[in-house]
Amino acid sequence: MSSLFAADVNVAQNVGFYIIAAIMVFGALRVVSGRNVVHAALWLVVVLGGVAAQYLLAAAEFVAISQVMVYIGAVMVLFLFGIMLTRATIGEESDLNNKNWAIGIPVALLLAGTLVWVIVDEYGGEEWIARSRGGDDQTVAAAWSHLEARGLAVDGRLSDAGRSLRLDLEQRTDELTAPVWQAIGETATLKLLDLVEPHQDAFVQRIDETAGPRWMPAVRPGGSASV
Repeated sequence: MSSLFAADVNVAQNVGFYIIAAIMVFGALRVVSGRNVVHAALWLVVVLGGVAAQYLLAAAEFVAISQVMVYIGAVMVLFLFGIMLTRATIGEESDLNNKNWAIGIPVALLLAGTLVWVIVDEYGGEEWIARSRGGDDQTVAAAWSHLEARGLAVDGRLSDAGRSLRLDLEQRTDELTAPVWQAIGETATLKLLDLVEPHQDAFVQRIDETAGPRWMPAVRPGGSASV
């Protein structure tokens, strides 16, 4: 459980994520359990708004704005107009649920299990960094053995001490490098990016050859950032 909360982001962002997620889950339950069609549609607005908020936490402002404009501003308005223009009962109904609703429970559990498995399989490992730098199976195994001997890893995964040390190193690295970038300034930094960007394809090719095409999506076409 500790690894779930030990993310490489600040505590406030983690807290915001779980609060928004809890509101989304509550809203989703109200969508499927409510007996008023209009109220269910409004609860769906809450869920979609929570998705937009999560995009904001992920620094994807454009996607968040698109979420609000397309889904909340257009699709949900269409739903509400559809409810009002049809003969749907405005108020509570006792027979809104489908008689075969129980079939959806195992389907939902299967889908949830599949999503968890895909996410863990895709991003659950921690050795991709070594492989992205050219490490082979022997090198990676030796590195894990060295970390386990120091008490920083257990069974091929970082321990709490290992994660704490990694976060401390990253924080110290940020603190040491920040004055350099501040001294360079924005104009010089942009010039440096202009010099590096032509080599992006070679950089991405190197990642594909070592860590695979699933890593560092931000540097790829359509990603959230460029080199």
